[in-house]
Amino acid sequence: MRTAVFARNIPLESPIRTNTHNYAIQFRRAEWRTFWAPKPVTPWNSLRAPRLAPMAYGIEQRRLAFLFNYGWKKVNSHKLLWDLFPHFLLFPTRRALRRAGLMHPEVFFAGSLETASLYKLLRPQCLVYNAHDAFCLYPSAPQSTRSIEREVVRRATLTVTTAETTRLLLIEQYGVSPDRVLNLGHGVDNHRYEALSEPSALSAIPRPRVVSLGTLDMQDVEVTAQCAAQLQGVNFVFIGPGGQRLRDRIRAAGLKNAHFLGPIEQEQLPGYLAHCDVGLICYEAGQRERRLYGSNPMKRYDYSAAGLQIVSVDLLEYQKNPSPMYIADSPDTYVNSIRRALREPRFSRDEIKKFALMNDWSAKYNALISRLNELHPGFHRAVPSLPAGN
Repeated sequence: MRTAVFARNIPLESPIRTNTHNYAIQFRRAEWRTFWAPKPVTPWNSLRAPRLAPMAYGIEQRRLAFLFNYGWKKVNSHKLLWDLFPHFLLFPTRRALRRAGLMHPEVFFAGSLETASLYKLLRPQCLVYNAHDAFCLYPSAPQSTRSIEREVVRRATLTVTTAETTRLLLIEQYGVSPDRVLNLGHGVDNHRYEALSEPSALSAIPRPRVVSLGTLDMQDVEVTAQCAAQLQGVNFVFIGPGGQRLRDRIRAAGLKNAHFLGPIEQEQLPGYLAHCDVGLICYEAGQRERRLYGSNPMKRYDYSAAGLQIVSVDLLEYQKNPSPMYIADSPDTYVNSIRRALREPRFSRDEIKKFALMNDWSAKYNALISRLNELHPGFHRAVPSLPAGN
């Protein structure tokens, strides 16, 4: 059986599912032996490291020992430590990988920049680096981030991005061949959005409902609060972690039409989205050229699979990869767009869902395998594809 190793600083069973999680699930569906390496045990987190489920979705999970560049970012972001890795503190990790039969896998999928240095230990046949954001443009990114990413992108068999803007940026910044950087965007499991009953936690909230999914700390607090204040007859449902600033602002305004449900398990999430009316994507527009430069929100794919009207801040990626949605750039345009989406929807449900069907995760897996076949002679031996919508 072929082996694929995935690394991301989030447990496999986390309610937050990244695109790395989704690729791992697709590899397992295609009958790869699939291994997940979450955030490792380090000297500073060993006592409070949570217990992990050893397996989920048929994927094996194991917390490895201390790894550079992966763990404490203030230390591990330095290029010197990146270059020294893995020459110290790694004997337990090396032994654990060998015992598990994970050395020299066919594919190592580095789900983020912090995890990429593990390839030096694994020595995979193919290194796939997942550039899920334009990291070198983050306002808080240290200078060494660019040096580390340049090395990873140049060494990777293939770099996959979630946005065309990120793909073009990496090619320009690091001088890598365009055929070795592939934009796959995000995806969605469309079969999960069929015949869904309404969750009891949602049924107590009257319609119409506007849902905002994802990490709430990225939400534009002021714009969101003004929308809730001006649309008193609409209930706003927030699903995801964080958001204390938004909660405080809502509480201070005395608004009763905002409901914070916290993180929802992935398997239950489609039921919540399918019984809302509008999907909201509300980030600070001023971050478009920096933190949000390569942003292509996964939530718009989930909203589309649920057939929701979408109201979103204008992001650069939409120019290259459009989908049916209303674009807003101020509190007033958000409010007006939500009103129109509820009263006179511009897009049909079938039109919205078509975007999701074109972006099923099975198609993303097949595109990834196809490009690896092209780049790595001999890799194609009996590598299975997945039927559409698997």
